[in-house]
Amino acid sequence: MTGAVVVAPDGFEMTLESSMAGGGKVGYILDRKVFDRDLVWQAAEAGADVFVKTRASAPLMSDGRVKGAQLEYCGNVQKVNAEVVIPLQTV
Repeated sequence: MTGAVVVAPDGFEMTLESSMAGGGKVGYILDRKVFDRDLVWQAAEAGADVFVKTRASAPLMSDGRVKGAQLEYCGNVQKVNAEVVIPLQTV
């Protein structure tokens, strides 16, 4: 990893680059299982609805934007609208 961009909920962005470490190599490692679990707890405590063992099978679109998702759980399908959608981006 040569760098990262960290984006805060208010939109503030901070770029982390290897040059910031005095020319040395910089890497960031986190335990995704622990991180994700803590993130879910924080979201739930802030009032978010949490769905476990549920798969988002399709986005719900409106005016060219993602406004929710079609969810599948134990063979049942449910459409859920959301004010905030965090897309998964792979690099």
